[in-house]
Amino acid sequence: MQVMTNRAEYLKVLEQMAPLAQKVQGDAMSTRVQALSTGVRSGELLIPVVGGFSAGKSTLLNTLLGRNLLPTAIRPETALATELHYGEIERIEAFNSQQLVRTFELNQFEEINQNAAQYTHLKIYLNCSLLRDLEPAVLVDMPGFESPLDLHNTAINYYLDKGCLYIALINCQDGTVTSSLLRQLEKIDGYGCPFHVFITKTDLRPQNEVDSVRAEIEGQLEVYFLGREIKVGTVNNKSAAQVQELLNNIDCNQLFRNKYLPGLQQLGEALSSDLKLQADMLEQQEQEKLEQAVRSMEAAVAELKRKQLSLSDNLEAQFNLSQIQQDVIKRVESDLHANRDQVVTQALGGNLDLAQATFIDVVHNAVVNALNGKLEEIDQKIFSQYQEAMGSISQELQRNCFSSVDFGAQITQLVRTDFNLSQVVTQEPGANLGMASNISTLVLQGLNILSTAAGPLKLVVAGVISVLNSILPGLLSNAFSKMREEKIRAKVNEMVDNIFIPQVLTHLRPQMSKLLSQEISNKLEVVSKSFTKAVDEKRSEMNQIIEQNKNTYVERQAQAAALKQAAEQVDMLMRSLA
Repeated sequence: MQVMTNRAEYLKVLEQMAPLAQKVQGDAMSTRVQALSTGVRSGELLIPVVGGFSAGKSTLLNTLLGRNLLPTAIRPETALATELHYGEIERIEAFNSQQLVRTFELNQFEEINQNAAQYTHLKIYLNCSLLRDLEPAVLVDMPGFESPLDLHNTAINYYLDKGCLYIALINCQDGTVTSSLLRQLEKIDGYGCPFHVFITKTDLRPQNEVDSVRAEIEGQLEVYFLGREIKVGTVNNKSAAQVQELLNNIDCNQLFRNKYLPGLQQLGEALSSDLKLQADMLEQQEQEKLEQAVRSMEAAVAELKRKQLSLSDNLEAQFNLSQIQQDVIKRVESDLHANRDQVVTQALGGNLDLAQATFIDVVHNAVVNALNGKLEEIDQKIFSQYQEAMGSISQELQRNCFSSVDFGAQITQLVRTDFNLSQVVTQEPGANLGMASNISTLVLQGLNILSTAAGPLKLVVAGVISVLNSILPGLLSNAFSKMREEKIRAKVNEMVDNIFIPQVLTHLRPQMSKLLSQEISNKLEVVSKSFTKAVDEKRSEMNQIIEQNKNTYVERQAQAAALKQAAEQVDMLMRSLA
């Protein structure tokens, strides 16, 4: 096990922040500190092992573990994402969508596979030195990317944006990178996370052929990722030395820092600002100004509601949805034509389920890639609109109550802090979003506002997949029967290009504008409620300060001094993290 100095340091800082947060009126700030402490204490660094079916994922992990534990000949419909944890008591925990856990012995894989549809993922605990030394990193044996099942794809999408490093495997027998793996690597790369590629089963081909396959794959990756050099390693059924070396060199402290430090710093800034604000309010001698500040906060809530209604009534004008729709459809069309041969091969081979899964995967990635930059633009525009709505209220407060306090900036900072916290609170795949505490509930139930540019527009993607699931079986079946009548592959390709893909786009196009409107409306509601929640928090603090102002001036000055001292302590803690 690596010595996690960063985890220990962050927990110590949060432990020191906890009593300082209690000095803030209300319990919201204390709840934030507690939530982040829980996340840091239990935080894991996931390392998904990805690839197609029969790429050798389970075989590789068995080799690393030094025991034939993970089944290697299972059907796609029984494959479940499987986390490998260190534990002195060896067992399998199977999770369902309600996060109810059923425990099995290690020899009960067959029973789990027979009931795989009941579970979302597995956790296996092994008394194994590899897993112990790797903590807090956790290896994840992933289902194959070609899985046609929604449950598997949900798990894949969950782990893809939670992983901190990825190991991608390619069967040497394939001799090339599949289109589905390239699409997933592009998605991983979009999240800004590193990946390492290895070809497997190299003992089944002569060394000169292995070298040739490796060179071919490195060339493919260099072209696909625009000239970036990506070295490809090799493993076989007997040796995983290169993967072991990679795992030995993982810097868990740096990965942990990347994941948790930004949220900790943001929380510290929010706490310091809150303490200073309350000190300023205690020093305010004119009761009327404090009461005016409360009324201004009430006006801010009404203004936020008006802003939401105004934006919702003018989505097209505000966000140019028709142009976004055209861009998305154009990208979908282009990617479908580019991946036509793979779908045709699968359909002609009689595997319509796999052809449908590939088709949906292509459209999914096309939608996400087309919306990548636009997502960030939309998020920032929504956020700036609400910041603007807070601006006039903030100016009024500065003129009439607190000249040194930018309330708008403080409200925005609180909202950003909550969104950041929601990203580091661990959620199991398939779980209903939400936390036991009230921290950031609105955020966790909402969408990925302020997400990374690669984050998918979840409602749009889900809606697109729903449309495809409803139309593809009929279209594919009809197209398949016509394909079988054609003896010339070129004729089949022409049929797909000129008939099948246009039919899909015809069904998809009218839905896209509706889905985009729903997505942005949901975003507006989440951001509006989040700002309103932050304003209400400030208003509650002000009301409590007004009650405290019934104390003597000397008492208030002492309380203010204590708050300022606490703020300075928080600032010192944040400087220690730099």
